[in-house]
Amino acid sequence: MNTKQTTRSADSSRLEEIRKLIGEVRSVEDGRRALAVTLKVLARLSSTEIGYLLQVKPQSIRNIQSKYARKGTVSIAGRSGRGGRRRMNLTIKQEQDLIWKSCVEENVYGRPVVDVRILKKKYRRTTLRKQYRRAESGKQSRIAAEIKRYNSALYRLLARHGCKRICREMFTTPEFLA
Repeated sequence: MNTKQTTRSADSSRLEEIRKLIGEVRSVEDGRRALAVTLKVLARLSSTEIGYLLQVKPQSIRNIQSKYARKGTVSIAGRSGRGGRRRMNLTIKQEQDLIWKSCVEENVYGRPVVDVRILKKKYRRTTLRKQYRRAESGKQSRIAAEIKRYNSALYRLLARHGCKRICREMFTTPEFLA
């Protein structure tokens, strides 16, 4: 009998926390997370049933509920800071200038062409100068070793600006250059 009273008091304290939290919900995702926990505590539904009601996968419901059990109401409130370009080597304007400087005079379909070999050299120079200025003398050798990983960044840069591949080393110029 004593264990039932403690579970009821724990459930009532959880409900008070959740009621406060539901009043502070700012987005649809926050509301879904709060409902997933509320339905678990109040209605004692399974994660499959809650997932069906909220149109979310049951594993996502389990993740929300376990995170709530570990961290409390902090896990339900807004999860800001996700997405976007958190680590950019160059600004958008600098990237556009870099693409323009690596254009070859040849025309394909009436537009200049970006040569990836030239772009690689220019990108390496500009990003390394920036990193070398920031780094201490001991870290400069580590920066030089990290240069080998910049190829994927180049192709993401080209895709971000709308360049299309023509052949192995040539891309069309983006619309802002045409």
